[in-house]
Amino acid sequence: GFANPNPLSWVHLARGEAAFDRTQFIEDLMQTHGAPVRRIGKRYAYSNVGYVVLGELIAQVSGQPYASDLQRHPIAPLGLAENEILAFDITNSQTHARGTVKRFGWLNLVLGFMVDRKRLVEQGAGRWLMVRNHLVNGDAYGGLIGNARGLVRLMLALSSSDLLLSASSRRLLFEPVHARGQPRSLGGFTGTL
Repeated sequence: GFANPNPLSWVHLARGEAAFDRTQFIEDLMQTHGAPVRRIGKRYAYSNVGYVVLGELIAQVSGQPYASDLQRHPIAPLGLAENEILAFDITNSQTHARGTVKRFGWLNLVLGFMVDRKRLVEQGAGRWLMVRNHLVNGDAYGGLIGNARGLVRLMLALSSSDLLLSASSRRLLFEPVHARGQPRSLGGFTGTL
């Protein structure tokens, strides 16, 4: 499998989306981290690089960019209402939730080693700094942006209806698989919360 380097710097400002070169990002990422570091099937390990590769595979098979293909299926069939959001861009920058960091906290200190603080962090109020609206460089490893209503609609459709997945696909997605550590399925961790 692929390595999992720290992806915190793999972001671009939302207002710079038109200038972002996704193809160049993927080429650079594959050149730097594209060689598998483990034999496939030997040990499970999460990898953002693996998700970027999967997104590119989906784009090649569908003939559309990954985000466009996911908007077409599974998001469009949900028939989301205006107040249910699932997208790969920030639909309303005025109401979009933004992160904050304590001006004199340890996270602010550490953040400077992981991201370009001058580009991503702006002055806030009092003892807080605000993170500027940004998007991840690779939609497949975490680019879906939604609100609680949209995410609930998606999860309900995935877990309990044939709208997006057949009953046999749902069973495969949620059936526990044998692995060390916390019980998991193909769709995530299993158990109760």
